[in-house]
Amino acid sequence: MKNTSLTSRPGNGLARSEIPLADLIHVSEKEEPPSSGFQACSNGQTISPSLPSTSLNFQFPFKPKKVYSFPISPSSKIFYTNFWPGTSAEQWNDWQWQLKNRIRSLKDLERIFELSEDEREAASQHRDSLPVGITPYYASLMSRTDSQDPLRRAHVQVGQEFIRSYGEDDDPLGEDGSTVVEGLVHRYPDRVLFLSTGFCSTYCRYCTRSRMVGSTGKYRFGTERWNAALNYLRSHKEVRDVLLSGGDPLTLPDDRLDWLLTQLRSIKHIEFVRIGTKCRSSYPRGSLRIWSRSFGSTNHG
Repeated sequence: MKNTSLTSRPGNGLARSEIPLADLIHVSEKEEPPSSGFQACSNGQTISPSLPSTSLNFQFPFKPKKVYSFPISPSSKIFYTNFWPGTSAEQWNDWQWQLKNRIRSLKDLERIFELSEDEREAASQHRDSLPVGITPYYASLMSRTDSQDPLRRAHVQVGQEFIRSYGEDDDPLGEDGSTVVEGLVHRYPDRVLFLSTGFCSTYCRYCTRSRMVGSTGKYRFGTERWNAALNYLRSHKEVRDVLLSGGDPLTLPDDRLDWLLTQLRSIKHIEFVRIGTKCRSSYPRGSLRIWSRSFGSTNHG
């Protein structure tokens, strides 16, 4: 899982996003999926989702000749034309389309992949947390015929997943023992792990939090849990670094993510807010500008 850092620097209140610069400037406006309009801040005011002209304070040694849209590889185009006929390039690059059309069942797997008997039997037996969930884009990177393809092995169930060996634990990282408020892990003095959601766009079979993700996970996340965690952070001034994880925080609705980031940034002693996400690899590159614009428009990036 990759980290996207939002660094709040004491003294000037500025923040810097590690999203690649190219993802911020080389976009085609016509490919933007609809936004939810104006978003609410914690003080009741609203802010426009449009990117302020002062958000990007960069200088270039040359003037770009044109602004181009993100290309789609020939293999991706063949893939979605075969399995989602009628899909446009704009839809393929839309992260909401990717979420809506995820591969989530044995029937979906059989439609895309030539499953081995082991994969088919494992998928038919699965009833617990950590469901199958693969975005079409991520599936397009996997081998359709080779069940030993590394990326496919990481996301399609096999029978060994149901074998529990001696010493294995539902919480292999021992996070529950350091949980101070439900969803907030405080193991090291100056940093915390803030679990914001149990949802991921793509579920890895090796997930160390398989006990809590998916619809049958044992944790339930929401603003009540978030407020309890925020109150803890406000009263613990030794905490300066917050890692947002889950699940995947970038799958949260824009207004909820904005609210949570706004609350965290209002806590003066918190200097760093990092986001652990897999969206930057499980969505097409053209989808990534959604978060580029979101961070810039809400002054989080």
